[in-house]
Amino acid sequence: MSTETPIVIVEDQGGLALALQSRIFSDFQINQRFRGRAKVVDSIQRLREWLDAQPVGFVQLLILDWSVRFGLSTQALGFDLRTHQALSSTAIIIGYSGHDEAEESFRQFGADGFISKNRPFAAVADDIMYIVAQREHGCAWTTLN
Repeated sequence: MSTETPIVIVEDQGGLALALQSRIFSDFQINQRFRGRAKVVDSIQRLREWLDAQPVGFVQLLILDWSVRFGLSTQALGFDLRTHQALSSTAIIIGYSGHDEAEESFRQFGADGFISKNRPFAAVADDIMYIVAQREHGCAWTTLN
C-alpha cells in the first residue's frame, strides 16, 4: 500500500483535468499537505469503481465537477460519498463548476466548499488550500465565486 494520500479529481473535460492535475502537482502547499498524488476520473461511475477498490481512509481530498460525463451531476451519485470507506474521516470535498446552480447543490450534498470555474485558473491551487484551511479551522462551508 502506498503511503501517499491521494487527491481525486472528477472532471470529464480532458484538457481541464490534466491542467488541474498539473497545477495541483506543482503546488508546494498542496504537496506538503497531501503529497500531491492525484487520480483523475471522468465519470461518477468510474469514481465509484475506483473508490470501491481503494483501502479504507485512503482519499484525503476530492475535487468534484458538478456536471460530468453522460450529463450526470453529483445528485446522480447514488451513494453517500461522505461515508464511503475509501474517504478518510477528515477528507475534504470541494465542488468545482461553472454552473450557477452547482454551488447550492454541493452545499446540500455535504461538500466542504465550492470553487467557481469562472475564477482565474491560475489561482485554483490557492483556492483549494484556502478551503482546506477554512475547513481545518472549523468553517463548515466556503464559497469562492
